[in-house]
Amino acid sequence: MKVTKEVDTESEEAKKHLKLQETQRVAAAAGQKRGGGLASVVGSIGKKAKMGCLDKSKLDWNQFVEDQGIKEELSTHNRGKGGYVEKQMFLERADLRQFELEKAVRDKNRKSLMK
Repeated sequence: MKVTKEVDTESEEAKKHLKLQETQRVAAAAGQKRGGGLASVVGSIGKKAKMGCLDKSKLDWNQFVEDQGIKEELSTHNRGKGGYVEKQMFLERADLRQFELEKAVRDKNRKSLMK
């Protein structure tokens, strides 16, 4: 099974792939031995690339989004006030604010006990 995937040239995945290709090219240019000839070729033909569960799920989700044409809708929904990430960020800010208020009260009580 062959999977093709288009990625932005500035993405982490693209950079990692380009770095791997560059490393292989430099190794070949430096005269480093890469493999065992015919045995290496035969061994690589028999092996299938394994795809992990998360990779397969991500691929399936991206394909679903593309098929349904909902990429724009998802991006606007996730950035809006009703988005999960936005709610989590709000709750984190509120928790931090509450902690700072309680800390100020504790510090005030501690200073009054020291006197």
